[in-house]
Amino acid sequence: MWVLVLGLLLFFIPHSLKMIVPGPRAAFIAARGEGPWKGLVALPSLVGIGLMIWGWMLYRDSAPELYAVPDWGVHVAAVTNLVGLMLLMMSGGPVGRIKALIRHPMSIGIALWGLGHLVSNGDLASLLLFGAWTLYSVVAAIVSTLRGDPAPVFQSVRGDLTGILIGLGLYLAFVYFLHGWMFGIQPPVI
Repeated sequence: MWVLVLGLLLFFIPHSLKMIVPGPRAAFIAARGEGPWKGLVALPSLVGIGLMIWGWMLYRDSAPELYAVPDWGVHVAAVTNLVGLMLLMMSGGPVGRIKALIRHPMSIGIALWGLGHLVSNGDLASLLLFGAWTLYSVVAAIVSTLRGDPAPVFQSVRGDLTGILIGLGLYLAFVYFLHGWMFGIQPPVI
């Protein structure tokens, strides 16, 4: 389990610095630029993602079951993962109506993905992995709003359409091919 926990720490600590210590982060960026800062965050984050996946795969079979998964959990997971991927794909493109409305498509998309996995996996390894992503995403969206970050302004419906189509394509690729190949678990096709 230590591999999973180490991966979570390596990813979430650097990503939390803007929320926890915005002053030193801003001073570093002012002195050296945003590129070096992103590099400092990216390196441990990439290692962390690898360790999270590896640790979860090592621990999931021996992890204790904490709660019974409801029969409808896979159906909820299918919907939340589809919508979550669509929102995630909207986060980087032009601001469409959906992104302008919800303000934080990346955070909300990741939270939906995490919730879907929590309702369809009741073991401790999954609770640690998907619970951490869900909690971080919700907190990040709330902190961003409280900090007064500007809301995105609508530019083009193209942002919505692109996010929906790419998200749907990724969802289908994961359900039919990638999830089973990458993680050894084939999600049910609904």
